[in-house]
Amino acid sequence: MNAHETTSRPSPAELRVIAVDVAREAAELIATMRESLGIGGGEGHGAAVSTKSSAVDPVTEVDTAAEQLIVKRLREVRPEDGVRGEEGARTDSATGVQWIIDPIDGTVNFFYGIPAFAVSLGAAVDGEVVAGAVHNVVTGEVFSAAIGEGATCTVGGCAHALRASNAGEVSHVLLATGFSYSAQWRSRQAAILGAVLPAVRDIRRAGSAALDLCAVAAGRVDAYYEHGTHPWDWAAGSLIAREAGAIVEHPEISAHGSTGDVVYAAAPGVAETLKETLRAAGALEPLAHTGDSGA
Repeated sequence: MNAHETTSRPSPAELRVIAVDVAREAAELIATMRESLGIGGGEGHGAAVSTKSSAVDPVTEVDTAAEQLIVKRLREVRPEDGVRGEEGARTDSATGVQWIIDPIDGTVNFFYGIPAFAVSLGAAVDGEVVAGAVHNVVTGEVFSAAIGEGATCTVGGCAHALRASNAGEVSHVLLATGFSYSAQWRSRQAAILGAVLPAVRDIRRAGSAALDLCAVAAGRVDAYYEHGTHPWDWAAGSLIAREAGAIVEHPEISAHGSTGDVVYAAAPGVAETLKETLRAAGALEPLAHTGDSGA
């Protein structure tokens, strides 16, 4: 690949291929390191863990290693693109392309051995996400999308198109959500959820925003909302859900989770009516900044 190719404006399809390939390599590294460190139960995993914003937000050395690998691979193929990673990677873009990286979305699941954590890699062009991939490390499922090209899930070499559910009644909605690591924010979120829960079929809390959004895309849940997530949590997943036909709303890609804004995705048949239910419960308002969200 010559210098012109690496600095030119790529198509969303090209960025999608890069996202899938790099996410897959990072997922392989995560799986290997996790096994060698004994993380997820048993002896010896504690040495690999530090904390971010609170004692229930573990950060493992695997996070850092995975982000470093992702950044290295992106620089090899797109050296002048920008990067923004959860673990601190920051590079300005000379091409208009910025990669939004979450090396492990669902870190607590990763640590406890719950099989719902993923590599999330989104590509934004001039501030708009146009391609992305979410790789579930345990299942091997690779969710991906490029703007205007639809979304797919690939597993075992077989790809199938994703489509949001055909839910048409709020009372039938299986609703995914998540909670902050901040005790103050969790209290607010619990009160909101208490008002929403009687109106829907049930609630699911998977522990990964990226995978929740992919679940909306796949029709495994009918809708999702969550406050205080960061762009690396939702960049790829939001595009995947939208390309699967879901109605998606989120803050600007430059936003920070500390504002407490909401990310919302829903099957088209319930998007507006469910939104009214959430609005009545206060779920669409940003949470007041009462301390570190820990998102």
